[in-house]
Amino acid sequence: MIFINNRLRSIIGSSGQLRVVIASIAMWRHSCNNFPWHTLVSEPVISIVVNGEARTFNPPLNCAELIDRLELAGKRVALERNGEIVPRSRFPEQMLADGDRLEIVVAVGGG
Repeated sequence: MIFINNRLRSIIGSSGQLRVVIASIAMWRHSCNNFPWHTLVSEPVISIVVNGEARTFNPPLNCAELIDRLELAGKRVALERNGEIVPRSRFPEQMLADGDRLEIVVAVGGG
């Protein structure tokens, strides 16, 4: 039950308006209790730099998944992570972390 003192009643005005205010407060309290607070928590992300461009991805992320997300799967690529070459055979096991700096080079054939 909500207690309204005389001072508040004089500020609000007639009893008709008071009922509206009380109903509004009750509805607001009910909506706050049912608010999906978990939706305000953001998903974790990792920030990495790929060829000088800052990018964000949902973790966990390994080199093979990154190549897929960048639509480079099936192409001949070389990947450098924080100054060290990552062998293609290690792409699936090499996990990426927040703050990593990557350089990716795609081999282009021609003559």
